[in-house]
Amino acid sequence: MGLETLPGFSDSAAAKASVALGALVIVFIGLYVVLYSLKYHNTANATLEEFLTARNSSGWIAIGWSMFASAVGSWVILTPAQFGSFGGVITVLTYGFATGIPILLTGYWGANLREKFPDILSFSDFAVKQYGPVTQVCVVLLSLLNMAIFATAEYTGVYTLYSDYVGLGDNALFIVVLLAITTMSYTTYGGLKVSIITDKVQGIAAALITVVAAIFLAANFSQEKVNEGLSGNQTGTFEVNEFVTGAYEVGYATMFTLPLSLICATIFSEAWWARAWASADEKALKKGALFGALLTFVVVSFWGSVGVLVAWAGLPITDFNLVAFIPFTLGSTNSLVDSAIGVLILLLATIMAEGVIDSLMNGLGASVNGALEPYLEGKNSLLIGRIVVVIINIPMVAVSLKKVDLLQLFLLGNMTTICAFFPLFLGFFPKVDIFQRNLTDYLFPLNFLGTILIIGVYGSANLGSFSDGLHFAFLGNIFYEYEYFLVALLGTVFLTTILMTIHEVITRVFGNGAAVEDDAKDKDAID
Repeated sequence: MGLETLPGFSDSAAAKASVALGALVIVFIGLYVVLYSLKYHNTANATLEEFLTARNSSGWIAIGWSMFASAVGSWVILTPAQFGSFGGVITVLTYGFATGIPILLTGYWGANLREKFPDILSFSDFAVKQYGPVTQVCVVLLSLLNMAIFATAEYTGVYTLYSDYVGLGDNALFIVVLLAITTMSYTTYGGLKVSIITDKVQGIAAALITVVAAIFLAANFSQEKVNEGLSGNQTGTFEVNEFVTGAYEVGYATMFTLPLSLICATIFSEAWWARAWASADEKALKKGALFGALLTFVVVSFWGSVGVLVAWAGLPITDFNLVAFIPFTLGSTNSLVDSAIGVLILLLATIMAEGVIDSLMNGLGASVNGALEPYLEGKNSLLIGRIVVVIINIPMVAVSLKKVDLLQLFLLGNMTTICAFFPLFLGFFPKVDIFQRNLTDYLFPLNFLGTILIIGVYGSANLGSFSDGLHFAFLGNIFYEYEYFLVALLGTVFLTTILMTIHEVITRVFGNGAAVEDDAKDKDAID
C-alpha cells in the first residue's frame, strides 16, 4: 500500500518527504549515538554511577546545549503559539522567561547539592539523604508522574503533527512507536553520557531550523501577503488589541502562573538534575545553565510570537494544536503540509521531541535506579530500572493517541508539582540550619496531601463540590487563571511553615532544644 492510499493522506511531495525524513532523522540520531559510543565511549563496562550520572564528564558548552535540547521539545512549536494567540506579547515573553529561568536555577541549586552530596546518584537519592525513605518514595512517584506527563506531551505533539498536519491519521502511530523504541534503545544502551552527546546535535539542529523559520516569516508575513493568502474575500484585521498585547487579566495572570509552574515542574524532573551531576565542575554547571537558559528564552519566545502574529492578523484558527503552522500555510488549498518550510518545521518538531524524550528516558531510569540501588546493591537495579521505563512508555504512547490537549497535560503536571515543591525547595539551602533540622521525613507527604485538600475546599466553595474543584484545578483550568495557582502556592508554604514550626517547638520543649543545632551539624557531617 502506498502512502498516498492512506486515509486523508496528502499525495504531495512535501507530505511524503515529511514521513520519510521524520523516520530517517529519528533512526539516524539513534545510529549516530550507538556508533559514537562504540568508538569513543565504552558503556559495556560502565558502573551504575557512570551510567546514571556521567559524573564530572561534560564542559559548559556541552551542558548548555544539553539543557537547551532537554527543554525544547515539540511542545515548543505547539504550546507557546497557543498561549501567544490569546495571551499576547506579555504571555510570550513570560513563557520564554519561565522556561529559561528554571534552567538557570537548576545550575545554582545543583551546585549546592553537589557540594553537600558529592556522591549523589539522582534526585531521589537526594530525597532519602536529606529527608528519609518516606519522602524518597513520594519524590520518586511524583517525579515519575511528572516526567511521564511531559514525555506523553511529546508523544502527543508528534502524533498530532503527523496525524493532522501530514495527514497520516491513525497511522501516525508508526512514527510515535519508532520514536519510543529508538530513544529507549540508545538511552538504555549508553545512559546519560550518550544523551548529552545527542543533545548537542539535536540542539544545534533545532536552533538552525528555528533561524530558517524566522527568516521565512520575516520575508513572507506582511499585510499584503497575508491578504493574498486568505481564501475568498477574507482579509486580515491587523489590529493591535488586548489579545495581541496581552494587557488584560489572562496575560497578566501568566506572569505569575507560568514561572511558578515551570520552576516546580523542573524540580521534579530528573532530566534536569542529571546535567548537574554530569557537569565537569560547579563553574561549568553555572555557565552551561546560563547558556542553555538564553537559548531556550530566544527559541520559546520566537515560537510564541508566531501565535501573536496569528492574533494580530486575525487569522482563523481551525485547530488549536496547530496555531504555529498557520502563518506558514497561507495560500494552501488545505491544512496539510505542502511546502519545504512545512517539512522543515516538522523535522524540527521531531528532532526536538527526540531530544526531550531521550532526556526523560534517562530521568525515569535514574529515579528508579537511584531509589533501588541501596537495597539491591547494584545487582539488578539497572535491569529493573530499564524494565520500568519500558512499562511506563506503554501507557504514555497509548494516551498520546487520544490527542489530549497539551495545555491540559501540562496543567496536571504543573499543579501536582506546585503542591509538593516547597519542602524540597528548602532543602536546596544546606547552610540554613533552621531549615535543615526541621526537614523531617513526614513533612513532605503531609504537606502534599494537605495542599490538595486546601485546593479541593477552595474549589468546592467556587464550583459547588470538592471533586469539581479538584477537576478544574488539575485538568480544567487550561487558560491558567491565577487563583488556583495562588491557593496551591499559599497552601504549600503555609503548611510547610506550620509543620516545621511544630517540629521545632516539640524538639525544644521535650528536652532536645539544646542539642538540635548540634544534631543538625552531626547530620551534615554524616552526609
